[in-house]
Amino acid sequence: MRTSIVLALLIASLWASPAVAGPSYMDLYAGEARTFSMGTITRVAVGNPGVLNYKVLDDGSLLLIGVAEGVSNVSVWKRGGRKDILEVTVSSLPVDRQLSVSRKLAHLFQGLEVEQVGRYVVFKGRVEPQFIDIIKEITDEMPNSINIVRGDGFEVSEMVRMDVKIVEIGRQDLQRLGIRWDDQIGGPAYGVHSAATTNPIFGVYSNAENELPSQISEALENANYNFDSYDTLQYFGITTGIGSTIEALAEVGDARILSAPQLVARSGEEAEFRSGGDYPIPVINQDGFIDVTFREYGIILNILPVVSGDDIKASVEAEVSNIDLSTQVNGVPGVLVRRALTTINVKDQDTIVISGLVSGNLAKQTQKVPFLGDIPILGKLFSSTEDRIDESEVLIMVTPRIVDAQEESNQELVKRVRGEVESIRKDMEIDSLLME
Repeated sequence: MRTSIVLALLIASLWASPAVAGPSYMDLYAGEARTFSMGTITRVAVGNPGVLNYKVLDDGSLLLIGVAEGVSNVSVWKRGGRKDILEVTVSSLPVDRQLSVSRKLAHLFQGLEVEQVGRYVVFKGRVEPQFIDIIKEITDEMPNSINIVRGDGFEVSEMVRMDVKIVEIGRQDLQRLGIRWDDQIGGPAYGVHSAATTNPIFGVYSNAENELPSQISEALENANYNFDSYDTLQYFGITTGIGSTIEALAEVGDARILSAPQLVARSGEEAEFRSGGDYPIPVINQDGFIDVTFREYGIILNILPVVSGDDIKASVEAEVSNIDLSTQVNGVPGVLVRRALTTINVKDQDTIVISGLVSGNLAKQTQKVPFLGDIPILGKLFSSTEDRIDESEVLIMVTPRIVDAQEESNQELVKRVRGEVESIRKDMEIDSLLME
């Protein structure tokens, strides 16, 4: 009895519910009209009238008109309560026309392929990495397009060679020479030279500082020379003396060129230079045994250049460290570290100077008369004390250059290195013959 009741209810529910067919899919493009014969239509409902319009014709067929790009469903009721559902996609261009345009674009990018898959235009293939974003912008503007393009190989970027000089120079020499590294000044200079007293063999002049005027204008006003004569030499130009001054100091021993590396890197890639070593540090572990760790010291230089036209932005990280034997803990020496981290903007082949890595040593020396200098209070009359501070500053000069493997400067460098290698090879051959 219970089974008969359940069966009757199921039959009644099926009789009351209209039959609904599964959705059908179709594509239109804006402005296209298409007719469908679907039997006797009693009612039509469009989900998105802004995308799709319809009309039931006199012969009972359904006319669908694409209005604008988008997606809309269409519900169609027919005699007997049957309901059909259509999913309609309206495109701005027909697929065949979009495919034709896409194939023309594909010729602009080597490795790009375009094909039609159903109602979609598929972009595929492998192209150079710099074209990936451009192709994505194109496909984003195209409806019904699928982008599966991948980058292949690597992007060709400019090469940058960085000529670096790391120099340690005494602060007294800096002050004596009047160099102010934070105020980089390169201005015009005008010079006049004429002999005060001369003969066919010798010329006489004075180099005493107190006999010379303090300003050029005074020298010109007080001079009785005929500057229009051929004996007078004149000069006008823009000059700088950073490099030559440091070289001169290095020759007399007042400065040390710690390192002068040349680093080459791609734009956007980092170049690293290390010169030094590692010294061992004994450490007691949790089990009471001694482990050995290593601390790096020396010169560490990391530079990351980025090229934009003739401008170069470079991130510079420099560290100069030395073992400090005057400071020890359990026999392990300390480390004197001078470090700089900065970002600079320069033109191609311009030089920028980074300074401020200063270290100082304080020395105190006392001289006294034996015995008398040790007398309390009165001993100061028979003694003298000298405090001396020795300071040095590390200067980092960076000159970035945009280079090409075939340019003249690079070819000269390659030629020089090959010559040095050939010279070393010949010396080794001579040594081998002597040993035999």
